[in-house]
Amino acid sequence: MTTKKYILIACGLLCLLSVAYGQKRETYFFSAEDMANIRSSAQTPWGKTIVDTLKSHIDERLKYPLAVPKEEAGHLHDYFCPVHNVFFEFDWNSPDKQYCSFCKKTWSSDRINWAWITIAQDRNKQFLTDCMYVYLATGDKKYARYMKDMLLDYADKYPHYKIHDKGRNTPEPANYSAKIYAQSLDEAGWFSDVCRVYSVVKPLLKKGEVEKIEKGLLKEGAGLLLKRGGGGNWQVWNNSGLAAIGVALNNDSIVKVAVEHTKVGYRQMMKTHVNRDGWWNEGSANYHFFPLRAMLLTAGAVRSMGYDLWDKQLEMMFVAPIKSIYSDLTFPSHNDGWYGVSLPTQIRLYEVAYARYKNPLLLNTLQDCYRLEDRLSPEALLTNTTIHPDKELKESESYLFGQTGYGVLRSGKKSVVLKYGPSGGGHGHPDKLSISIHNGEKEILPDLGTCAYGIPDYLNWYKRTLSHNTVTVDCKDQRPATGQMVYFDNHSIEAFCDKAYPGVEMKRKLLLKGDTLCDEFDCISDTIHQYDYVLLLTEQPQIEGEFTGAKLDEAVAYKQIRNVKRSVMNHPFTVSTPTGKITFRVDGVPSFELFVGEASGIPPTNPDIVTKTGTERRPVETCYPLMIRVKDKNMTVRAQWDIF
Repeated sequence: MTTKKYILIACGLLCLLSVAYGQKRETYFFSAEDMANIRSSAQTPWGKTIVDTLKSHIDERLKYPLAVPKEEAGHLHDYFCPVHNVFFEFDWNSPDKQYCSFCKKTWSSDRINWAWITIAQDRNKQFLTDCMYVYLATGDKKYARYMKDMLLDYADKYPHYKIHDKGRNTPEPANYSAKIYAQSLDEAGWFSDVCRVYSVVKPLLKKGEVEKIEKGLLKEGAGLLLKRGGGGNWQVWNNSGLAAIGVALNNDSIVKVAVEHTKVGYRQMMKTHVNRDGWWNEGSANYHFFPLRAMLLTAGAVRSMGYDLWDKQLEMMFVAPIKSIYSDLTFPSHNDGWYGVSLPTQIRLYEVAYARYKNPLLLNTLQDCYRLEDRLSPEALLTNTTIHPDKELKESESYLFGQTGYGVLRSGKKSVVLKYGPSGGGHGHPDKLSISIHNGEKEILPDLGTCAYGIPDYLNWYKRTLSHNTVTVDCKDQRPATGQMVYFDNHSIEAFCDKAYPGVEMKRKLLLKGDTLCDEFDCISDTIHQYDYVLLLTEQPQIEGEFTGAKLDEAVAYKQIRNVKRSVMNHPFTVSTPTGKITFRVDGVPSFELFVGEASGIPPTNPDIVTKTGTERRPVETCYPLMIRVKDKNMTVRAQWDIF
């Protein structure tokens, strides 16, 4: 849809905002049953733990002034140390100096400090949400006062925030900019949660307070989001924000746009972006669960407006990930996905899904996740169900996600993944026929996923073909392409791609039995190319032979590999690590080059998710690229893995 058409629709809808007060239907985000479940759950030992944890978070926030920032926010991905790729240490008292615990120094720039405001706004949203759940659970009106006071503060300041982007510019057209945040994506997410808060506290507000919040905040927000159009996860969140505002204002017209619009509404986004195998079509676990939460919030919001969005397609979006996990409940980090995304990190979504669907598989998933994590998500209060973490998920068999385009081979707790499908759009990576290997305890050959987008490594390394376990041809990244699956069964998979590099057909076949993996990679062409077959090992390899210092090519990705050493070989060779042994054979050429080195490896995990092990706070790990270089028309590499 063009921006012009979207704005015309928006202008018409803005004229309808005043109609909301005349509507009589009672709208809600939490039904009477939901509120009863929350109160009942809060009386259980596990529910009391959740409520007490929320109270402690609230008390921690109350140690600092509650005044809403006066300035506009920047971009979350700028709040990372550019040296260690790690999230800065947030300090409420230090808006203009951001500390890296690994550099042992502070950093300061406009974009970094604007990102501090982003974190502050996110934490205020979390404060409001925590207060909402505690109030629903206990009825203690002091938490309602906290919500009321902060909402009124936002209503005062929101009209005066300038529309801006990540650089504090005012772009034209303003398709993706916002007011509180630098992106309408984040603004929509903010309204998706804050409207629930408003709905809960509204019965306690005076008429003037209701009018102030609805005029200064909600209607202003609707005016912004109704002028934002797009697609993908941005639009799903835009719809969620609009649905929330529409329900909070009791405005059918806004909700109808969010759900029913023929080009960008919720139903159309589900039809366009959800694959038949249940995955969101951006091709990563991270960018599956991110829009999935928006869908959950939308479905929950519009119930009271007569919409039932809790259908089988939405339920399948919870089932599909369960079929793709490693044995430690983590996922391969495909495309622009934070490393370490797991079922336990998404547990609050599965709590809501179980509360709505009562699917036994979802209950079993919760039981398995709570063997690893404490039950602290406030969404758990909706279930009114005691969960005993004493049952593991049934060991999965090999599985093919045909439309998303990857296959998972399994042998006991060991897994191997081959990725061949669509590019994933703007968040895709040029990595056709890449693989990852999990030995039952951890990935020993990882897909690295992504670092923060504001870090130089993002475009220089993680977004490049060379940073994936596949073949790079002539030092160039693969073109956006879709490979094809040739064969799949419980032990083997074969796929090919002839579009990533014009004139080159790539084929890869994997066979996994017991602890042994056979990997065959062929490249075929009518002309001579430089083929670089790469594996990114997590442990330093031991290789017999003579190596000398070397320099790789000048392409940007190759410059990211340091401490490079080179050997010329003409025979099979073996690589040993603490977790495996790999025997290589290179066919069809008299000799080939072997390079080893070091590069940025597994990055910190999502800073929004606090883990027991602190993986979100550690610096980027080192990986050990192993590169077999063949200069010929064809390349054939055979690798046999003994996985320990």
